[in-house]
Amino acid sequence: MSSTLLFVNNFVTVDIEWLCKTLGFLLHFTLLSGFCRMFICTFHMMRTFTSLTNHSKNAQTSYKTYLKYVAVAEISAIALTASKAIVSKLTNNTFGYGGHPCYLTNARMNLFFVAIPVSVMMVTDLELYIFVIVKIMRLPAMGDNKSLERNYPKIFIKLSTITGLTWIFGIVYELTDVELFGCMFILFNACQGV
Repeated sequence: MSSTLLFVNNFVTVDIEWLCKTLGFLLHFTLLSGFCRMFICTFHMMRTFTSLTNHSKNAQTSYKTYLKYVAVAEISAIALTASKAIVSKLTNNTFGYGGHPCYLTNARMNLFFVAIPVSVMMVTDLELYIFVIVKIMRLPAMGDNKSLERNYPKIFIKLSTITGLTWIFGIVYELTDVELFGCMFILFNACQGV
């Protein structure tokens, strides 16, 4: 949500240079943090469905796992953001945030420190998500409702929203400017976790 709120600054002109640079940095960090967290969700989902027989986890173990996941996601986002600032400082003698909109000022930096890392995470998320779908499809029916058919499309759509895969519609919208993809992007991201 913080990334979305910061993204709104694209529609407002910020003339205060330090504020614009700060907003650009925060937008970059929160965008990467959000994708890292969605990657962690997908990874955890895959681990959950591959170890269904291991039910020996207690609340303390789950909390420690959660803290590890948050640490990995945030440290990854910090490392990417810091690397971008260092590379910009070494090559252009600036941290590379600001401009209009208040974001990254160099297209190459946008490629290397946003597009490529996000694309790698999305491709990995897709692979893990397909693995989860296959695993769910192979699960035996349980309980008294064995004869009832599972609602697979509903299950898979709900799971897909926490993986970040719905951002594909946003990327396609940016590349094609077809409003249908923009609407699908907004709709599916608004349903995240519902």
